[in-house]
Amino acid sequence: QSYTNVKEVARKYTVTFVDEDGETILKEATLYDYGTPAASIVKPDDPSKEATAQYTYEFAGWDPEIADVTGNATYTATYSRTVNKYTITWMNGETVLETDENVPYDEMPHYDGDTPEKEGDDQYSYVFAGWNPIPVKVTGNATYFATFTPETNKYTVTFVDEDGETILKEAEWYEYGTPAASIEKPDDPTKEATAQYTYSFVGWQLEGSDHFLTEDDTVTGPATYVVTYSSTVNQYTVTFVDDDGTVLKDAVAYDYGTPAASIEKPDDPTKEATAQYTYTFDGWDPVIKEVVENVTYTATYSSILNKYTITFKNEDGTVLKQSDYDYGTPADDIVRPDDPTKPADTGKSYQFAGWDPEVTSVTGPATYVATFKLRNCLRIHRDRGDSLAEQEQNFLYVIESADGAVKTQVVLRQGETDLYVVGLPDGEYTVTEVATWSWRITPNLRTQNVTFGGTTNSVTVEFSTGSVLTKWLNAFASIVNVITGN
Repeated sequence: QSYTNVKEVARKYTVTFVDEDGETILKEATLYDYGTPAASIVKPDDPSKEATAQYTYEFAGWDPEIADVTGNATYTATYSRTVNKYTITWMNGETVLETDENVPYDEMPHYDGDTPEKEGDDQYSYVFAGWNPIPVKVTGNATYFATFTPETNKYTVTFVDEDGETILKEAEWYEYGTPAASIEKPDDPTKEATAQYTYSFVGWQLEGSDHFLTEDDTVTGPATYVVTYSSTVNQYTVTFVDDDGTVLKDAVAYDYGTPAASIEKPDDPTKEATAQYTYTFDGWDPVIKEVVENVTYTATYSSILNKYTITFKNEDGTVLKQSDYDYGTPADDIVRPDDPTKPADTGKSYQFAGWDPEVTSVTGPATYVATFKLRNCLRIHRDRGDSLAEQEQNFLYVIESADGAVKTQVVLRQGETDLYVVGLPDGEYTVTEVATWSWRITPNLRTQNVTFGGTTNSVTVEFSTGSVLTKWLNAFASIVNVITGN
């Protein structure tokens, strides 16, 4: 038996490291003796796997787990993965509204803040319309911008009176840019004139500015237009008249407020004296003042009551009394002298008859002359007949005025045929033969009626036993005879 010297040689095996795709060689195949321990196998550096949008990868080891060499072996890299998280930013222009961090991939982002707003301008207001881009499930960091829809602003245009409160046309809504020609305005207003001014419409002034509405204007915001007026100072006429209405100075126009001192007045007027008064210019009525209305100033006068001399004279021109009296003094207040007398002459007797002319209220200088008339004389004649009895008879006569104020008795003595009664006042009288003092004859009771007054101042009444006769004596010759007989 023969023996061959045989040397044992350990078998070798390849160890290869590949990526998880099984193709990418991470470390070329290396020969290792059989039994080489795992720890002695040279591994490649830990590989990495490029992250995706969804995941981040981390090397987790080799598959299978590295073991002692017992044959050819391929080790494939394995990775653990982590779902990626992203930051979602919500923007309004350049302003960050909200930042959401760690939002997992494939999750739908959500904005939790207040609805975004965009400040409007005069022309537009903005309404939130959504996000740009449109939010989608998370695939990476994302920024969303708020978007807005512009809406043309509308503004109110109001027209008010100059007090700023009285509405002349209620507010109407107009879009920004509406031309003035399309704005409905109220009719041109009017303003009631005052004593000082008359007003005319000028236009519409934008409240709070000096700007007036023109056809070139457009609506650019809310506007209140206030009516404006021009004012013209009113003029008024000033006239001066006399107290009888006679124009002393024709009407002159002056501006309202012209001071009294600037009003041109006429020369001080005069007024002709009357029988009653003497006049002095006293001023104007009303008192002249600044011009505020049409006015007529009337001359006024102070008056002095005239005095006049009243003279009483006797019939022969002798002054009996002379005094001064105010115009208008009543006749009864004029003090008269005592009733004057006139001497009897050629058998005539006189009594005071009054003043000529008749005393009246004072209207000027006056002279009153005493007048006289023959005194009233009643002649009672008794026809005694032829008998002795009648010759010796006494007769009683009662004389009584109609009003009873005068009553007197006279006696015709025996043998007398005439009896005279002088000085009876004017009036109506009854003359009654009422009694006798003789037994020889009883006369018939007779009554006669007589009247004194006017031109009648001498009367004869006749009585007889058979009849009664009344005789009126108006001729002066008869009157003289009667008085003489007395």
